[in-house]
Amino acid sequence: MSKTISTDASVKAIHEPGEYRDEKQRGLILRCWKSSKGVQKAWCLRYRADQLNEKGERRQYRLSLGRFPETSLKDARERVMDELRAIDKGDDPQADKRKRRRQTAPMTLESAVHEYIEKKASKDHKKWKEEQRLFENHLIPILGKMPLASIQKADLVNI
Repeated sequence: MSKTISTDASVKAIHEPGEYRDEKQRGLILRCWKSSKGVQKAWCLRYRADQLNEKGERRQYRLSLGRFPETSLKDARERVMDELRAIDKGDDPQADKRKRRRQTAPMTLESAVHEYIEKKASKDHKKWKEEQRLFENHLIPILGKMPLASIQKADLVNI
């Protein structure tokens, strides 16, 4: 089987893990892997930026573009063309993505608890109000303002 794709039908026909190049659009890759839900497929752009690696070569990057079938081959090709135009102008999509991540505030325990109660506990647990009361009376007053990444086991043991 060739490791190239050219139509949505050829993408749907893939049932083996691996990377498949698009025949028409430079840099467009379909990555496939096995999971419990079957073969999963996602689009990515493989490109080189002006930044050099330790060998003095331009570093290669991979930018995620979306999952198939939510993102069609046509949509992935259009997005790749947009990203390549930006790269040709000197932009680096990965650097922009990292910069946006750094600018967002870290999630605190309080916001994580409220998100959990809103999205999961109130739908899945009969005793979600009790869980909410325990969080609000015991954890949030002490650790609520701390970023999740900074909470250690010792912080929880001391409560």
